[in-house]
Amino acid sequence: MTLVGRAAELHQVERFLSDADDALLAVLIEGEAGSGKTAVMSVVIERPHTRLLRCQGAEAEAGYGYSGLADLLGGLVEDGLAGLPGPQRCALEVALLLADPGAERQVEPHTVGRAVLSALTVLCERDRLVLAVDDVHWLDRPTRRALTFALRRITAPVAVIATARGVGTRFPFALEAALPVDRLLRLSLGPMPAQDIDRLLQVRRPAASREARRRARAAARGNPMFALELVDAHDLPGAAVPQRVEELLPARLDRLPQLATAALAAVGLLPDATRELVRAACGVDVTEALDAAVDAAILVEQDGHVRFSHPLYGYAARQRLLVAERRALHRRLSEVIDDPEQRARHLSLAVVEPDLAVADLVERGARVARARGAPESAADLEEAAIRLTPLEAAELWVRRLVEAGYHRAMSGETATSRRHFETALRCPVPASQLADLRWRYAMICFLDGDLDRCVAELEQARADVAGDRALEGLILARLAGMTGRQGDLRRSVRFADLAMATWDDLDPFERQRVLATHAIDAFLAAEPDSRERLGAVDAALDTAQPSGPHEDIEGILFLPRLALQGPGTTMTALARMMQACDDAGDEIGLGWSASFLSQAALAAGDWRRAADAAAEAVRVADRVRSPTVSVPARATAALVQALTDAPDRVRADVEAAAQLAESTGIFLLDRIDTRNALGLVALSAGDAATAHGYFASAHDMARGAGINEPTVGYFRWYDLDALIELGRFDEAQQLADKLGSRGTQLGRPLATALAHTALGSVRAAGQDHAAAFVELDTAMAAHAVLGWPFERARTQLAYGTVLRRAKQKGAARARLEDGLQVFRRLGAGYWAARTAAQLARIGGRAPAGDALSEGERRVAELAAEGLTNQQIADRLFLTTKTVAAHLTRTYVKLGVRSRTELAAKFRANSGSSSDSLNSARS
Repeated sequence: MTLVGRAAELHQVERFLSDADDALLAVLIEGEAGSGKTAVMSVVIERPHTRLLRCQGAEAEAGYGYSGLADLLGGLVEDGLAGLPGPQRCALEVALLLADPGAERQVEPHTVGRAVLSALTVLCERDRLVLAVDDVHWLDRPTRRALTFALRRITAPVAVIATARGVGTRFPFALEAALPVDRLLRLSLGPMPAQDIDRLLQVRRPAASREARRRARAAARGNPMFALELVDAHDLPGAAVPQRVEELLPARLDRLPQLATAALAAVGLLPDATRELVRAACGVDVTEALDAAVDAAILVEQDGHVRFSHPLYGYAARQRLLVAERRALHRRLSEVIDDPEQRARHLSLAVVEPDLAVADLVERGARVARARGAPESAADLEEAAIRLTPLEAAELWVRRLVEAGYHRAMSGETATSRRHFETALRCPVPASQLADLRWRYAMICFLDGDLDRCVAELEQARADVAGDRALEGLILARLAGMTGRQGDLRRSVRFADLAMATWDDLDPFERQRVLATHAIDAFLAAEPDSRERLGAVDAALDTAQPSGPHEDIEGILFLPRLALQGPGTTMTALARMMQACDDAGDEIGLGWSASFLSQAALAAGDWRRAADAAAEAVRVADRVRSPTVSVPARATAALVQALTDAPDRVRADVEAAAQLAESTGIFLLDRIDTRNALGLVALSAGDAATAHGYFASAHDMARGAGINEPTVGYFRWYDLDALIELGRFDEAQQLADKLGSRGTQLGRPLATALAHTALGSVRAAGQDHAAAFVELDTAMAAHAVLGWPFERARTQLAYGTVLRRAKQKGAARARLEDGLQVFRRLGAGYWAARTAAQLARIGGRAPAGDALSEGERRVAELAAEGLTNQQIADRLFLTTKTVAAHLTRTYVKLGVRSRTELAAKFRANSGSSSDSLNSARS
């Protein structure tokens, strides 16, 4: 059907799609019911050289797992997607009801998401893929989750075009978090102009009188469907003109035969309605009623199925039934439908009073939904089974509450999951099962960010254990981990020791967890056998695999690995963990591993990777919305921002991260990190006194928790810099002596390097340059085995400063230039500026007056790599306006006129430093 009106909106979408390159982009068409969203989308998606996948969300199908995905991919699995990896193809077939999961087989949600990603990638091989989702607000949750998983990871060209009712709705599939703003188009359909409404009525209702068209145009207020319905409702007197299109529809349905009410209601309750199903549900021949609805353009018939021409008709048809009539219809539908999940849903809506037999059937449907990888649908049905379970069946109540709780937790709804477990704990539970129920509830509390309740429940679970040594060991291991996260290291060590005593009763994975917890506790407490305990964990790692990627032992051990084995080994292990979590769709593990990887990358001197990993952790946190992910993600991002950007730009974000960490009261190490980040921001702003306050509080927090390991939260040792800048040399020397002694005792080159660098500056302040050089040489020797570029560069800055004061200009220049090159490569603007200032005081070669600033150089490098302004802004935590300003100045300084010329300039000069670019400019 030709589109009448909406020319400007259509042109806007066409221009957006035409200007797009081969990448993921999204269009959201929104507006009130009847505004023409579907009509606009239907024209937009008829583009040449594209492959179209289309589905329509429907209220009747919103509760059925993967109904939308079946519309998108169901017809392609048999032939077009034959090349998918075996497990993915099997998962897709089970999810789409093309294969039976079998008695022992259960599809995991992430496998369906991975299969959808592979399928979309295959379909994009020759042409851009258009993924059109009409009425996305009614799309079932499992389909929404699978598409979110796939679209967040896809690199092939896909245009997502969706319609949604309302104004100001969020883009579907978390695309607002995944895409820069220049790849998102929000098209809000407001009222159509009067002349377009008039033209629409002339085209669609040519037999209507001029007066009828005038009245409809005046009353419709720019809503095209409302205008058409008003013309059709020609018998309405002027005073009875309704205010909304929904008010017209019952009168439209009144003109149909009497049997149409039940028939249309059945159509509205069936995901795939056919004439045969509708006839069976009604129990009488409804052919005449269905024919009349098709003739009236209320129903559309296609490929043997009947559906409403507009969702509002379905809503109106269902509303015409009395409550008892609707329940009776659900009962009849449950008797004529074969699919157990659909039968279960209709039964749950047909029965009000508890009925054990019905509850069993509904639970069977929940198991089918979970086996298909649809935990959201399974949770809905399991909760219906709970409602239908008689109160006297206490054991069934508890089991079904736990199942529903796990389904909700897997769906990311931890608050609802907690309520189910809390209800179960109020039921009469056998003593032999109480401890098991409590520790499971405790871990749900942890996922919900309630660490104190988690520990309390674990302690009660331990008290409830009655001779089950394996269960007691499992609970003790988790108590050790959770009390450690609280910052109570002494209790954590005690629980870990008690867990070790149950060793013979533990399964292999729990043994790994106990060993890892024991090792991290020993490391934090700076026990002398930390390295041996870490080796014991490594020796046990081959005996079992964790039950989920987020339980990877590497996540527990990343701090001791970083200190004892170096950042390279640690980054490799964490990158592997992060990839496993990404492959598995394990969002919690992905957020954690990204945060850990970012910290390891900071140490390794790969700050771009650190920024990327921190940004990914924050994106995951925004999706998961759980403090257990948000706190470490934002704490790590705060550290990266504090090191790489100007104080005035990042102070608010760092303060917000610190406030989040403090307000939740969880994860002591992240609270230390955010205080360190605040100290770094103050130090960069030249406020050494404020910086000292933050660093000292971080020291106090670590000491109060019993953390004696000097490499943990090591930025707190930057208090040495603050004290030296404040001229408090005696305090700086005492702190450095303490750090150096501990570093030597434990064999921690990082602690040794930090301590002796500071002592070198203290000795130089007392004009004892010879002693200062001894200290600095000791620090450089530690750096030779450490491999932390940023810390080595800081020592070079201190060394060069002392050499300059000792009038050794050549040696000073060499040290400072070495440090400056590293700072610039890393993007450490504050430290680069300090080093450049020291170089300027030496004299001799002066930097060009129009050389690139640190910020300009970093922006130019990313622009030369092909990143957009928005991507650069996201990477560097800047605004797009700031990025544009940097690029404008850079073009002038380098004498280039475009990104292409800028990239050529970088290639010609290797892009290694701003010095090479500045020399090329002249």
